[in-house]
Amino acid sequence: MKANLLFKRILMILGTLLLISSGAVVGMTLGMFGSSTKIQAEKIIEDDDEEESTTTGNYEIKIQKIMKNTQGYKPGASDTFTVTFTQLDNLGKYWGKADEADTVIAPKIDQALSPATIAGSGATGELISETKTVSTNYSINDLKTPGYYTYKITEGALPEAISDANGSRSWTHTGTDESYIMTVKVDEEGNKDVKIKKESDLSTKLDTVTFTNSLTATQNVTIKKVLAGSGLTASDKSKKYDIKVTLNGLTSDVKAGDITFSNGKEQTVKLGNNETVTITNVPVGATVGISEDGLSGFVASVKRDTVSVPETGKLSDGVTMTKDAGTVAMGTTAGNSFTVTNTRD
Repeated sequence: MKANLLFKRILMILGTLLLISSGAVVGMTLGMFGSSTKIQAEKIIEDDDEEESTTTGNYEIKIQKIMKNTQGYKPGASDTFTVTFTQLDNLGKYWGKADEADTVIAPKIDQALSPATIAGSGATGELISETKTVSTNYSINDLKTPGYYTYKITEGALPEAISDANGSRSWTHTGTDESYIMTVKVDEEGNKDVKIKKESDLSTKLDTVTFTNSLTATQNVTIKKVLAGSGLTASDKSKKYDIKVTLNGLTSDVKAGDITFSNGKEQTVKLGNNETVTITNVPVGATVGISEDGLSGFVASVKRDTVSVPETGKLSDGVTMTKDAGTVAMGTTAGNSFTVTNTRD
């Protein structure tokens, strides 16, 4: 019994000496390197309650672009967006330590990241869709030096506004987007722990950086009258023909010369052989319906650019070309030049 008690006391003494010794070593190390060394940084990360998401191999983050108000519009080469990365100090608040928000985590590795480029031309979604999306995977493989990196992710300059003979278009921020914070921890083996959060909500981890833009665009619509066939008379060639045009989806009136088009109201345009009329600044997403009645002795047809509408009477959707639609979405894919042809043989 006495031997067991003596043995226990010896173990307690040895444990106390070992604890004191360990404390002395830790204290010496912190004293040598200061309070913002890598040792402190590692302690902060280890105390973090967040689940570590270390990945190996190819390191990429997903950046998504949402494009709104694009009904009838197919984004093209000029619709290119950028996303920028600004390096910040490694403050504790970005690393899951709200109670140590201003603590600087070290070592901070200074390394700039190039902007990301997103090509709107790669967007998914039908031409008629109001919203189209496109995404890119951005590589962060260049972050190789062991240490801690913090970046603020924001949207760069929007595509330049365009105005030409076909119409105009410009992009705006929706006002719902904000900046993101990306933290990257690189260990001695090159593994990376990557976290992305909104700057306004540093408690929620995200898988994707998303920015949303809204399109304001117009197109000019040209309508041409053509007569054809061996049976045309002099009267046919000299008269004016009534072409009925209805525009839907207008937010304000548009004009073709002295003719004013209001939303949903049919207007009659009078055109002779080879004459044209241009309706300017029709918003993308609007629809145009064209019809021509009372053409005794003629075979009538309508084309959108070079694409024929199957039957006479009305212009249909430029993509599906179904005769019953009666309308065509404004956009750039099939063009907005319409030819109404009357043939008499």
